[in-house]
Order: sequence, then structure tokens, then C-alpha cells
Amino acid sequence: MKRAWSALIGALLSLAAHAAPFTIYNQDAGTGSGFDDPTVVAPVPGNDATTLGAQRLQAMRYAAAIVTSRVASSVPIRIAVSFDANNGGSALACSTNSATLGQGGATQYTINFPGAPRADTGYPLALANALAGKRLADTADIALTFNGTLDTGSAGCLQGYHWYYGLDGKPGNHELDFIATAVHELIHGLGFQSLVALQDSSSASVGQFPQYSTAADSRYPDIYSSFIQDLSMAGHPLWPDMTAAERAASITDGPDLVWDDANTDNAAAGYLTAGINQGRVELYAPATIEPGSSISHWAIALSPSQIMEPRENPDVGVLSGIGMSACALENMGWQLANDTRCPDVGSATIAGQSSSNTDGSGTQPTGTTGGSTSGGSSHSGGGGGCTIDPNAAFDPLWAAMIAMALGVLGWRRRQRDTV
Repeated sequence: MKRAWSALIGALLSLAAHAAPFTIYNQDAGTGSGFDDPTVVAPVPGNDATTLGAQRLQAMRYAAAIVTSRVASSVPIRIAVSFDANNGGSALACSTNSATLGQGGATQYTINFPGAPRADTGYPLALANALAGKRLADTADIALTFNGTLDTGSAGCLQGYHWYYGLDGKPGNHELDFIATAVHELIHGLGFQSLVALQDSSSASVGQFPQYSTAADSRYPDIYSSFIQDLSMAGHPLWPDMTAAERAASITDGPDLVWDDANTDNAAAGYLTAGINQGRVELYAPATIEPGSSISHWAIALSPSQIMEPRENPDVGVLSGIGMSACALENMGWQLANDTRCPDVGSATIAGQSSSNTDGSGTQPTGTTGGSTSGGSSHSGGGGGCTIDPNAAFDPLWAAMIAMALGVLGWRRRQRDTV
């Protein structure tokens, strides 16, 4: 009965919650490349922009609306976006048979802010803002970068595959759905990522959490990692209860590395037909650590397949919900909006709008677009953090910068397609 009341209260809160507004900061503005590329292109379904940059930006706005319509916040979510080499940066990898489609995540994590549900736990900036009811740092909350080489048509880059910017979720032959990739990266930015170090670096050893001050005892778990449990270890401990050495050993313990939450377990039991271990949803923890993929995704064993698996899957769309991702976001502290449920399936593309509008037609997403903004991280590594002076702009909060590479999304060729 208690669980039933809890579900009912959650549903009522979801109905009353207002979706988070968002602002997209075009980091490519004024460069004539990336999201500012003036190349003339033909309109595609749902996207009537006639330059490559404008078409990309319209697709990005649509992806942002899909995600932010499902979470509640009175503080606009700031999203900084760019394309890689097209904006003078280092090109994301793209070879004949594999590519990094995009990378992204939260720009900062904060602890012990007003309204923090858990003490000494790192929260991604967008979620911290939502919980605090005010902006905690005057910077972008999420930073995303996408692979621009895909639009060159080079046979040496995924054998000529290129981005599809239509809003109907129907990429054609040799096309990759940009919106699905953008949604994946945005969900990382809302907190679907672990900050545990996957590689040794100057700031952290494998298995360590990021350090939030110069004090030796200032390494704290992030909220995502707080739900990670290892069923192969005695007592089935959660990651925050392990030593760094135990977490280092646990990183490769798939399929025994799982997400631990009773409500998510119940939702999975009635929805997933595979990828469940002892009633819990499996996380991606391959025998060989994959920086940018390990831990921060659902396991590829899940069925139905999920948008937050580590590799692009042409059979997974985002026009009728974000699946089990909604459960994880809710567990971490996001209030679901517009009657979004766990799991989020069979819902409207933009939550709160008519469910019949799943082809990109009709009302377009709301949100604002600005020029470039500061913020974000250029640090590399497996999730270790650097120290921010508490007397700097983020006072009185400690903030740990994270590697954007945590949100790397791989690519998997269509199994049924001959390229």
C-alpha cells in the first residue's frame, strides 16, 4: 500500500510539474561553420531550414525540447553546442568502420548546495539548479560536441554515412539520426554518467571519485554512482560503500554491475525482457574498460534496446519516449514533468503535446538560442576532477569539472544492412 501511495503521489507531482525551459548557446556563431554553416541544403521532413547550420540548429532545438519537456525546473537549462573540426577544434574520431558521433555531459558538479537531497554527493549543475530553485553558477550547464566529418561524405568516415536532420526519426540508407544522438548526449548532461576514474591520471587513480577540495578526504560520489551496486561482491555493496580499490575491480563486473532502486526494478520487471540480473537493471561494464562508455550506459543486453546504451542502434528512436532513462533521472532527483512515467514509453514526442504528433510536424519546440557562452571543460580522463577555488565564481560551492568524453556515443552498423 505504501508503494502504491508513493506511485500515486509521484504521478500527481508529474502532472503538476512544469517542464524545464532551455537556452541553446551556439558556440559556432559567427564562424561560418558547424551550427553556423551557410551551405545551402534542401529541407528534410519536419525541418524546413535551408542552410546546413540552421538545419542542424533546428534539429538540436527539437532534441532539447524532447528531453527538457520530461523534467521539471524553474531554472532554464543552458546548453552549449558545437561541431568539432568544423569549428576549429580537434576532430572526433571517424574511420571506415567506426566513429565517435558526439560527446557531452554536465559542465560542472556541485555538492552541499541549498536543497541538496544528499550530503557530500556531486550533482550535475542542471539538476543542482533545479533542486536549489536558482542558478548556482553563471555558465553553461551542459556542453555537447558533434562529429562534423560525417557531413563531408568521405568514404573513409563510416563508408560515407552522414547525419540525418529530419524530425521524423526516419533516417534513410547511410544516414544516422542526429536527434537520437543529441537526445543521448543531453541525457548524459542531466546526470546519466559516472564520475569514477576509469583511467589513472594526475588527479585520480582508477576507482576514485573526483576531489572537491585540496583536503585528502574530499573525494565524494556523484549521484549517478550512488545507485551502482555489484552483485558479485559479498553483501552486494553500493559503490559509495566500497574502497577505491574495490570500485576499480568492480568496473568490469558486468553483468553483475547493476542499478539499484526499487521503483526502477519494478518498472523494469514489467517492461524489459532481458538485461535484468536478480531483479536489477544491468549497466555497461565490459571485461575491458572502455573510457567514455563503461559504467555510464545501460548494458547492451537490455531488451527492448535503450537510447542510453553505448552504441547507436537504428532500432531505437526517441519520438515516443526515452524508456528506462526516465527512471534513472527520477532516481537521481529530477522531478518528471508533463505526466512522464518510469519507464517513459508510448508518450508524445514533446511531453505534454498531442501524442499523435510524432513526425516533426505541427507545433515546433520552444526555447531560446543565444551566441557563445563560457563554461565547460577541456580536461580529459576517465572522470577525475580538478579543484575549483571556493572563493571563485562558484562560491560557496565546490565544483568539479568533468571530462566531456564521459558522454561519448559509439556507432554500431545496422546488422541487417550491407554497406
